[in-house]
Parts: sequence; structure tokens; C-alpha cells
Amino acid sequence: MLKARWRSFLALAFVVTCVSLGSLYIARAPVLSWLGSLMIVVDPIQASDAILVLDGSYFGEREIVATDLYKDGYAPRVVVTLGYEPQSSEILRQRSVRPASPKEFKLLLLGELGVPDDAIVVLEEGIESTFDEAKLVAEWVDDESIGSLILVTTRFHSARALYIFQRVFDDRNVRLTMYPTSVDYFNPETWWRNRTTLRIGLFELQKLLFYRLFY
Repeated sequence: MLKARWRSFLALAFVVTCVSLGSLYIARAPVLSWLGSLMIVVDPIQASDAILVLDGSYFGEREIVATDLYKDGYAPRVVVTLGYEPQSSEILRQRSVRPASPKEFKLLLLGELGVPDDAIVVLEEGIESTFDEAKLVAEWVDDESIGSLILVTTRFHSARALYIFQRVFDDRNVRLTMYPTSVDYFNPETWWRNRTTLRIGLFELQKLLFYRLFY
């Protein structure tokens, strides 16, 4: 009798497990698409005092969007932040290689795309995270009496970046508009199907949850 009940329990557990796994498999696409959408924020674009190109990408997509916004007259200045310069930059300069640093690369891109030098603002202090970046930009905003900013970053980074900037700018009367790129490779509908974007997406979701819980 005990063995029969045990077999019945195992059979029921097996059926429940199969049904649960099957349901998860069927629902994976809408659930994962929803998770992908949580990483992305796009605000209605409006005229502002400056366009901020967030640091962290060296593929040029952020500079392309910032240039288009500048040329369309949404802001008179393009602001660039910088990570710490790698040790290889000095070696590249010694060997007459240009651009030799992230700063040189960004300025070259913006210049070639058509942003004049006098419209570019470089915040020279090195940053290590989006939180450091927000604090640095907040100091610049205070010094320059900026009332509105357009934030340009990659799509998967937009929700977390906007949340961090909103927290740091909490006591400032500054309008923040998030306008992420539309030319990067992250697609919220299919991000889990590619190894690179899957890794990026999972890591970004972890960081987004962390900031939501602790900041």
C-alpha cells in the first residue's frame, strides 16, 4: 500500500513538473520580451540646454544620435563624459597612433559627424560607473545653471541610467529626457536568442534590480 501511494505521488509530481515546464516554455517569449522592455525607456524628445552622451560604448551609436539631435536643434551643446584612460593610450601616442584614447575617439567621432568643437563640452574627471557619472554631471549642471538635459545611451542601459540620474538629481530642478539609441544591436523582442545580448541583458537586469532595491 505504501509503495503504491509513493508511486502515485511520484507520477503526480512528474506530471505537474512536465506541465509546469511546458507552460514556462510556451510563455518564455512574452515573459522574456517583457523583461527586455523593462530595460528600455524612451521619453518624448524636447528642446533642452544640453545633450549628454553617456560613457560606456565605443561603437559610435551614441555619438550618432547625439549629433542628429544637435543638428536638429534640440540643444546647443553636446556633453561627453570619460572613463579612466587605459595604460595603452600613452604607448599608442608614442607610436603616433590616433585616436589613442576614448576621449580622442569620441571627439573624432563628433567632429567627423559634424558637431563643431565649440559646441562640445568634455567633463575630464574619470568615472567608473553610471552613478559616478551622474554625480559628475550634477556638479557640472550646478556650475552651468543647466535646466534640462537629454540623456543619450544604449537602449538596454536606458532604464537604469535614467533611474540613477533621477535619484542623483532628486533635489535639482532639472528636466531629464531619456532618448536612447535606435541603431544598437539590442532588441527587447529577441535579446535572449543571441549569446552576446543574452549575457548583456541578464547582467543589466541584475544591476537594474540592485539599484532599485538599494538606491
